[in-house]
Amino acid sequence: MWRNVRVDVGRLHLVRARWNSQQANISPLARYNELVRIGELRRDEHQQSIIEQLDSLCTRLHSYQANGQDGAPLSFLSKMFAAPSSKATPRGLYLHGSVGTGKTMLMDMFYDGVHVSKKRRAHFGAFMVDVHKRFKAVKDEFIQSSGEDRIRTFNALGQVADGITEEAHLLCFDEFQVTDISNAMILRGLFTRLFENGVIVVATSNRRPDDLYMNGLQRASFLPFIGVLKEYCDVSPLDSGVDHRTVDNEGEPSVGTVYLHPHDEKVSSKADAIFQVLCSEEGAVVEPRTLHYFGRQLSFEKACGGVVDVTYHDMCIEPRAAMDYLEMCGHFHSVIVRDVPEISLGERGAARFVKLIDTFYDNNVRLVMTAAKSPSELFNRSAIKLSPKEKAELEMLRDDLGLRSSDLKTSFFTGEEELFSYLRAESRIKHILSGSYWSTCLEKNELLNASESSHQEHAS
Repeated sequence: MWRNVRVDVGRLHLVRARWNSQQANISPLARYNELVRIGELRRDEHQQSIIEQLDSLCTRLHSYQANGQDGAPLSFLSKMFAAPSSKATPRGLYLHGSVGTGKTMLMDMFYDGVHVSKKRRAHFGAFMVDVHKRFKAVKDEFIQSSGEDRIRTFNALGQVADGITEEAHLLCFDEFQVTDISNAMILRGLFTRLFENGVIVVATSNRRPDDLYMNGLQRASFLPFIGVLKEYCDVSPLDSGVDHRTVDNEGEPSVGTVYLHPHDEKVSSKADAIFQVLCSEEGAVVEPRTLHYFGRQLSFEKACGGVVDVTYHDMCIEPRAAMDYLEMCGHFHSVIVRDVPEISLGERGAARFVKLIDTFYDNNVRLVMTAAKSPSELFNRSAIKLSPKEKAELEMLRDDLGLRSSDLKTSFFTGEEELFSYLRAESRIKHILSGSYWSTCLEKNELLNASESSHQEHAS
């Protein structure tokens, strides 16, 4: 189905492959076997065993609906007096493994192949942002109608869970991790209600369930959620000792073609040439552009159709939010990011850069980079860089929280979660360099363009 893309700076030749729309309807195991047969994947026995689990779950979930004939959650009285179900609710699946073990690919195969009418896939962080928005809206509506004095007896979290159930009977989460105390404290109540409503959860994570929110503040209050998760989901490790993103395929890697280093005039000229070739495919002119959304605006000096040319400073040092990168994905299929420095844990711009990579990767954006170091050397994880002011603020935070100096060795302060995100970003950058990634981006963009053209034709 997918063939490698051969990238040449002179002409940036792109070998386009056709996307077979029926692939989205075949089972995970059949899709995996086909990709192995045509040479897109190398067979990995451990990975195949996980595929077989997902394939089995697909079968059990065929046409699945959560509690209630119409998929809506049962009321309290309905649950009290309903006859016992003759069909047990299928257990979900929690997959954990280090970077490059194929978590995103496996989730792609499962989500595309499972036949559930109401399903939702989301990055776990984005899902929790949505949960907090719903929670606030439900509370505000209740206070407006019933008064603030009754809010303590109102189960807003239950209402949020019921609303989610009405929209999705299967929830698929990428990057399941817990780093925020506001999320940690509500997960047990939220997911207990979702599971009781019959919602199935399939998730991928860098961490075992027992390691979630490790050393987090008030973790003792979070621990019951781990028991709830294990009660409703099978847990399977993905690590087989192979980082599948770094395994060379024909025509890879593309260092020196779409990843240019170190910074010098020659590299800058190559980036200029790539920008010109990409623009030649757009049928548009190079001009400044400003995006307006949700009361925000994001301006670019050089954009041409679906191509934009930016700098690391513009994207990561300037105050940017995750929604900015997500908005870019809706307008640009190819982004050139120039002047990426060596990145150290904790320094200004580092977290934004990781978020930029994650967002572009999840949305199949083609990425060209000029950088100070090679992909393997780009992230300097040897130490956290803190300015004197930041060190003072850290000490003040320690005092405010009543922590001892030894407590600063916890993941909350040493950046353990950041290390995970850096490893993931490094692995994803290496995959972004691959011909298979560029081919996938091209195919999905072609599908999107064809869908938009068809919609416009019907509308006219």
